[in-house]
Amino acid sequence: MLVEGTCSSTQDIARSFDISIRKATWYFDQIYAKAGASNRTEAIARCLQYGWVKNPANAGKRPNFGALKTRRRYKALLLVGDGAGNGEIAEQLGVSLSAVGEYMQDLKNILKVDSRYQLIAIAHRKNSGLDVFRSWL
Repeated sequence: MLVEGTCSSTQDIARSFDISIRKATWYFDQIYAKAGASNRTEAIARCLQYGWVKNPANAGKRPNFGALKTRRRYKALLLVGDGAGNGEIAEQLGVSLSAVGEYMQDLKNILKVDSRYQLIAIAHRKNSGLDVFRSWL
């Protein structure tokens, strides 16, 4: 659900599984520990990376990475896929936090997704061709 971007808050997830928020939080803590992650974004990236969940971005049309056009956008998408937060992305790119926020919104618009979690899924899509850009950056 998170990876697909259909819900993002702990409350939404608890409601959809008909469990308490406390129980949902406990499950997240277990996932974070197993994945070695400190937050939800990092946990989703690791779960996709380790193959623990199916990547919904593997189905359907291939994203148009050519529309990203700049190295910074490619690097921002790769960093999001690695589970980096906005602060780390700002540091890596040498830009402000507000610029990173704009990049995230640009990426969502260009790749036609609604959430950061969907960006992570796209960054981990099999045979996407995105890994080719790691050496370019």
